[in-house]
Amino acid sequence: MMFSIIIPTHNSNATLTVALRSCLNQTFGDFEIIVIDDASQEPAAKICEGFADPRIVCLRNGFNIGASASRNRGLEAARGDYAVFLDADDVYLPNKLEVLSRAIAIGHPDVLLHRQYRLFKTQEGAASWSELPTRSLEPGEPIEEFTFRAGEYYNINVLCVRRRIFEVTRFRPGMRMLEDQAFVFDCVRAAKTVAVLDDLLAVYVDDSRAGRASRRHRTPEDFRAFQDYAQNHLTVRGQALIDATIASELSIFSHPLKVTGALWRGYRAGMAFPRLLFYGFRSLAGARISAVLLDLARNSTPASSSPKWMSLLHPSQEAEIS
Repeated sequence: MMFSIIIPTHNSNATLTVALRSCLNQTFGDFEIIVIDDASQEPAAKICEGFADPRIVCLRNGFNIGASASRNRGLEAARGDYAVFLDADDVYLPNKLEVLSRAIAIGHPDVLLHRQYRLFKTQEGAASWSELPTRSLEPGEPIEEFTFRAGEYYNINVLCVRRRIFEVTRFRPGMRMLEDQAFVFDCVRAAKTVAVLDDLLAVYVDDSRAGRASRRHRTPEDFRAFQDYAQNHLTVRGQALIDATIASELSIFSHPLKVTGALWRGYRAGMAFPRLLFYGFRSLAGARISAVLLDLARNSTPASSSPKWMSLLHPSQEAEIS
């Protein structure tokens, strides 16, 4: 079997249906789907069984163990030569696995990365989109520096990892913030060969719901856990960029020396000037106000028409995008 698609879910049955449909509509069919239900109130098995497709396997956790441990459980059950990942509120474009299979046939790389569409959604329902990342990682460029220099990043949806890597590399359950980013970094570091594709093969739904795990887990302990990881595993320049990113979450009025020092080190490490300006503003105005203004800026110039891939997110439509 070529691919194992790993999807953790927690109380996301409405979007899980759409995510699963995007997988089953792939133009390349040699795959399995492993859904890990992290103790949802309404079991995900009901959604999985509704598709009546033997390629879907649903595992249920007896209690909530978090996304990292759930993905690790999926990796333990995976039978594919390569593992790919999808969050339950995101989707694959129909040709994703076909494109990956062709790239794998060329050189059997340990890790493959591709680009995706990023859909921004606000509390009010407004939406805009962009490409993520806007440029591809260059050969020899440290991925953590690429990620934190200007906000260009490869998240878990765009990672494809060979069995010999994921058998010894796992998500870090002790990390609740950016734990998927750490896994991407770990896999790239462990790989002998990395294929970076310019293709846009998924849609990442990035909304402003306050209840999202990525927004809940931003305590001082969560920040320290990622900084400790960075100090032990990433480049010095990458550490400076990460410290600047995290320091911008603090109030410059309460932590003037810490914030200004971290932003200065981020500047010295090559952080893009517009990003530095935004981080400085966030430290002055607060995360909530800066997030609202960022949403307004993203949606100030709506697209004249919806892209074709937007139909993939509609629960009642079948995909016809190539």
